[in-house]
Amino acid sequence: MHEETRLPRNGKEFALFLAIISILSVNIIAPYGI
Repeated sequence: MHEETRLPRNGKEFALFLAIISILSVNIIAPYGI
């Protein structure tokens, strides 16, 4: 088992990954105005 930069392989993990990134980016960007 080698743990490098792990990318999600299956659909469910990928969807969760995208959801987390979108939520984080909204929380970071939105307060400053777009």
